[in-house]
Amino acid sequence: MDKTYEVNENSGNVKISDEVIATIAQIAANEVDGIIGTGSSFAGEIKQILSKKAPAGKGVKVVTENGEVTVDISVVVEYGAKIPAVSWELQENVKKNVESMTGLSVRKVNIHVVGIEVKEEEKEEIKEEKSETDAETTAETTEEN
Repeated sequence: MDKTYEVNENSGNVKISDEVIATIAQIAANEVDGIIGTGSSFAGEIKQILSKKAPAGKGVKVVTENGEVTVDISVVVEYGAKIPAVSWELQENVKKNVESMTGLSVRKVNIHVVGIEVKEEEKEEIKEEKSETDAETTAETTEEN
């Protein structure tokens, strides 16, 4: 069963599941420039396949101790991004969003960089440049003969 955390309000209790907190963290991560997306490590992927459970907030783990939330988030970073700067911005954005949306206190946001990728549009630009270079090389070779 999914864990829930109670936030006491004047008119009653509000229960927030860790799945909701993980989803908030995942969305907050995707708002940060330099983050391609969230995901888990290879071991995490195997565990997910074996359990046949694909949770919301993929690549995000939420733990609560003494009423404080710790978020572990696995991310894929854009090639060329400054990982320490992107990680700091990610930590701040996750903390701000979780605290403002849930009223819970975030103790830590641990970042796990599990991959690095070139953005899709940059991949297309690289392919186009390579095609142009190949065409120029072919034309030069043809002219020489």
